Amino acid sequence: NGNFSAFNADPTQRFGMLSHPAFLTTVAGEVSSGIVRRGVYALEQLLCHHLGNPPADISGVPNLPANWDPSRVSSREELRVAHSSQASCMGCHQKIDPAGFGFENYNTFGQFRMFEKGNIPIDSSGSITGVGHSALNFSDSVSYLQALANSGTMRQCMEKRFFKYVSGETHETVSGQCEFSNFEYQKAQKGESIQALIES
Repeated sequence: NGNFSAFNADPTQRFGMLSHPAFLTTVAGEVSSGIVRRGVYALEQLLCHHLGNPPADISGVPNLPANWDPSRVSSREELRVAHSSQASCMGCHQKIDPAGFGFENYNTFGQFRMFEKGNIPIDSSGSITGVGHSALNFSDSVSYLQALANSGTMRQCMEKRFFKYVSGETHETVSGQCEFSNFEYQKAQKGESIQALIES
């Protein structure tokens, strides 16, 4: 009937816009939750950590153990085995995969879940290291989103993206970096509030 009403999401299942099904579906895989795709998005778009291009010597076919049945293990374990089979994969995936594991309590459509593939328990815990100021440690998807929200790295990344948007910068330049440093200084003088700086 076109009428909308607000509702309170379960705080043990949702935290902020990054747990909204509309967002989660956009960054999911076509037939899976998309651990790698969500992980790459989190690193590059939320934490401003540039991953670069994959190594040229990566094979499209991982060397899997004999009698390997992916339907009997979690997607997390499936990725661990696939990526550990090629040494050139591990450098990036040690960062990418944990950043995607944090979203694993949400399926392809953003529905909250505790199990996948029938009755295989979801493990959405992890730690992201070597990205930004400090490690991000989390025990499940909600604590992952809370860790992101409290991360100085994510805050600075969002500020940088906001600055580039309002300044019209389309790529990194020396002048742009200097202007952003000045923006950071002014923001600090205003009490670390972007809103206060905008309103001044």
